[in-house]
Amino acid sequence: MDRQSFDDGMARLRGLFIRKLCDRHDRLELLAQALAGHADPVATTAEIEGILHKIAGSAGS
Repeated sequence: MDRQSFDDGMARLRGLFIRKLCDRHDRLELLAQALAGHADPVATTAEIEGILHKIAGSAGS
């Protein structure tokens, strides 16, 4: 594999990672708004916890 192919693959992977992270952040914002409203706190909190675990796992913590 040449350097350019490797760099292109890494750029694509980085883009997917950033997009997924942004999607999770957007979902967390919606869930925070839902908690301020009349959403089921148990289900909403469970989903928030799941998202935070995924973010922490992808960060290597």
